[in-house]
Amino acid sequence: MVDDEPHIAVTLSEILERRGYLTVWFTQPVAALALMEAYKPDLLLTDFTMPILDGLALACRVKVMYPDCPVLMVSAIGNDPQITHRISQYKSRIWGIISECLYPTFHVNPAFGLSTIGKNELHES
Repeated sequence: MVDDEPHIAVTLSEILERRGYLTVWFTQPVAALALMEAYKPDLLLTDFTMPILDGLALACRVKVMYPDCPVLMVSAIGNDPQITHRISQYKSRIWGIISECLYPTFHVNPAFGLSTIGKNELHES
């Protein structure tokens, strides 16, 4: 889990851990990438908008190292045409980026976990 906002990274990691997943969270994409160079992740869950190295650049680097690693990219920004355009440029080259997560697909409630995913909002490219 990579998100530059610690409360988001921690909350999502805790939710996944309560469901039996082993997680590692980072607030700095470069540090996450360094660990992923040594250890292959089962999944990369990353925020889109981050300083220094954004989620798309991180996903591109991970996909070069591990082409079969699925990537789930989320953003609190919503339906931003610039983000949608950037992702559309890479869709044909990077399998596994779920771009529809740019829309609000789940709501985090620390006490109860994730609510259900919205209808027709999650489609793998």
